[in-house]
Amino acid sequence: MMLIRSGLPCVLLATSALAQTNAPYHPNTDLNVYQVGSGTIYGRDGAPYPNGRAGVGYGHAFCTTENHPWVTSPTWGLMTSTHFMIAFLVVRESNGRMVQVSKPETGVKHSRVTYNLGSSQCGTCQSGPSGFFRSGCYDAYSTGYNGDRFNLAPSNEINPWLGTWNPVGSYFDRGDPAVGGAAATDGVQSLTNSQIQAFGPVKNRITIDETDLSQPGTYYGQVHLVAAGESVTARHNNLRSAEFGFSWNGSSWSISNQGSQLAGTVLGQWTGATVNEGHNG
Repeated sequence: MMLIRSGLPCVLLATSALAQTNAPYHPNTDLNVYQVGSGTIYGRDGAPYPNGRAGVGYGHAFCTTENHPWVTSPTWGLMTSTHFMIAFLVVRESNGRMVQVSKPETGVKHSRVTYNLGSSQCGTCQSGPSGFFRSGCYDAYSTGYNGDRFNLAPSNEINPWLGTWNPVGSYFDRGDPAVGGAAATDGVQSLTNSQIQAFGPVKNRITIDETDLSQPGTYYGQVHLVAAGESVTARHNNLRSAEFGFSWNGSSWSISNQGSQLAGTVLGQWTGATVNEGHNG
């Protein structure tokens, strides 16, 4: 069997992890990603087909069985780190191999606004307290929210084992292009909507080479919810994958949801594979 290509997005797909050393610990929390939403192709850039890149996005929904800290970051002002992060991964299975096709520059979604949208598969949505993702409640993001570059940042800023992130000196703090002086390390967001509007359609989104998308095979998109302090034993359902179909019509790409979804690591979609989990803590 072929091992998926290396890189932090692959590290983020692991359900096993080290104990929650030096991090908040919320042993009763069980977050559940229960849906991978529909997909969108934002466009392409680079060389003419088939040597360019496509920008992809898809939605997700999740809920919780226990109150879990989640603090809204101000639009301008000191950013907080107490929020959920969502990593994305796209793979292709063909000829008995499963290969990661999403590029390392694919950004991680920072869910920096607190939502408790109503009751869910996790139970009845509780009315309080504030500053938490509350027991029984759910949150859902369309592809538009997950593809918004105002909240997409590099995966290598996140500790995938602890689920932690430091806003000081981060991509959001520096801006793109980066600001100079103290503003790049003051914990206040320098990335602006004006900067984002100058981006092409692919930058920071789920990025896939057209040479990969044009190959025959079965494609799966994974969502991985990253949260500080959740017990390792409760993390299996932080991941969920769905089958996607990609097609090229001579001028642009399209994406469609296909088949059923699977809870847990996308490796469970690998035909004929046996997947075991291990953890420490």
